[in-house]
Amino acid sequence: VLPRHIAVIPDGNARWAARERKERIEGHWAGVAALRRLIENCANTDGIDVLTVYAISVENLERPEVETRWLLRLVAEVLRSDRKALIENGVRLRFIGELEMLPPELQRVLQTAESHGPAEDSE
Repeated sequence: VLPRHIAVIPDGNARWAARERKERIEGHWAGVAALRRLIENCANTDGIDVLTVYAISVENLERPEVETRWLLRLVAEVLRSDRKALIENGVRLRFIGELEMLPPELQRVLQTAESHGPAEDSE
């Protein structure tokens, strides 16, 4: 029996990079690749209706400014580049939390990603 809702907290990208003797940025890209695989697997598995990803915490925003800016740009870049694939897989995005803490440009990217997803099924 599969759960209808799966929730994940991506963590450990920097630790993975350090262990592999790679730059922190490479660790974050490896995390993106893993999340892409998870999204695709959930989208292609009957019975899994919801995937929650706790992606940006307040603690993430307290990292050094250069890393924080890079992480937020990464989120925006991935959402822009993956939008078509997400729609084709029937993935609908919804962002929750204190979005006003994010830079205005990222807020616009999130709003666009939410509004350009597949049509909502009646709930």
